[in-house]
Amino acid sequence: MSHVKVNIPDKFIEEKKYIFDIISSFTGIEFAIGGRHEDYELILPNGKNIVIRDSFFGELGDKNTYLDPELIPDSVKYLSCVHAEDLPVIYGNDLFCENGNGVIIGADIVAGIFFMLSRWEEAALTVKDDHGRFPGSESYAVKHKLIGRPVVDEYIDFLIRVIRSLDPGVEIKDRGSRVIITSDIDSFEKFPCGKTLKIFAGHLLKRYDPFLFAADLYKYAAKLFGAKDPYDTFDRIYSVAEKFGTKPVFFILAAPEGPYNDGWFARSAHDAGVFSSLAEKGADIGLHYGYFSLLSENNIKSEKFELEKKYGICAEKGRAHFLQFDIRSSYGILELSGIKEDFSMGYSRHAGFRCGTGRAFSPWDIDRKRAYEIKERPLVVMDTTFYAHNRMKKDQIRAEFEYFLRTAKKFGTDITLLIHNSSPAFVFEALEDTFKKIK
Repeated sequence: MSHVKVNIPDKFIEEKKYIFDIISSFTGIEFAIGGRHEDYELILPNGKNIVIRDSFFGELGDKNTYLDPELIPDSVKYLSCVHAEDLPVIYGNDLFCENGNGVIIGADIVAGIFFMLSRWEEAALTVKDDHGRFPGSESYAVKHKLIGRPVVDEYIDFLIRVIRSLDPGVEIKDRGSRVIITSDIDSFEKFPCGKTLKIFAGHLLKRYDPFLFAADLYKYAAKLFGAKDPYDTFDRIYSVAEKFGTKPVFFILAAPEGPYNDGWFARSAHDAGVFSSLAEKGADIGLHYGYFSLLSENNIKSEKFELEKKYGICAEKGRAHFLQFDIRSSYGILELSGIKEDFSMGYSRHAGFRCGTGRAFSPWDIDRKRAYEIKERPLVVMDTTFYAHNRMKKDQIRAEFEYFLRTAKKFGTDITLLIHNSSPAFVFEALEDTFKKIK
């Protein structure tokens, strides 16, 4: 395979190598980083070149860090040319200039990809919400209405188009999209033995909601007469995943009872058979880290051990309860705990591309200036974002599902979708209807 030679500016070299490794992993293009250049110079096998202006790292002067809130841009520009329409420009400008031997690009897509993937803005901004999370409302992507766009994949798609126009012989791998269906099992049953009276008392005495009391009383009576527990939707989740040509990943909350952990895993006697059966059919079983479990690897190791012992599996995938995550500490803790692939990087109140992509990638260790060994598969769409936080109805939810699936197909990225086993029936129906419409 022919290589694309890359000359780069001589500061923050590890960060720049990391980004070209990412682009290579997404496209299959082999980059050979060689000499130095004032900008990013890509020399194609046929001798033509692409110059990408270094508008971020090159402007840092003598600074040896980029973890400064002042460096987070306060606006977004757009680039339109023969290879892109309204491409968001995070750093740089909208210049696109063809010359006799190649092109010059004013949009610093290298810095833009690094900004989105490394999540360094979350390290530079110290604000946290009530659950200790970086609030999506504080992110550049949400503020500038880019959260619904896979900016990293758009940049890579743009670069591919430019390369193909200059040197069609460069080999580029297929970038088809996938839908990954996941489910967080926060509670195994809606009406567990010994807890039902407390649930009904809470509806009346804590939530003051007689309508919810009546609705749940009806469901409980139906269960007594042989109906399934309302949270027993595991086969339906499996069926939905199969419709999309994949197998689901179930993340099990194995943490002891405590704040926001109901402790069902230690009490239940029926879940092992259910999930063992699903695993035999090809479903993946992962760990749903307990509330604040990511404060120490010992917490994750303990929960992982209990999960593996009960189900007789090896759990190497995980997602944080309440999507609690700290960009500077959590990946290191997970690596020490034996987790190989994390699915936590999404916002609870905003659907979309927190990392600028739906594809799995190696996250960046900001403090040690290296790529982590663990993989991140970002969460793009979560059911509760729609029906709980934004009060959407079935048709609105279906429209959101359709948008993200079409966007993924357009830019060759993946969509990881979370549907809880406890979700209302209309959420399942919206997803099933989406499959029928776009298949």
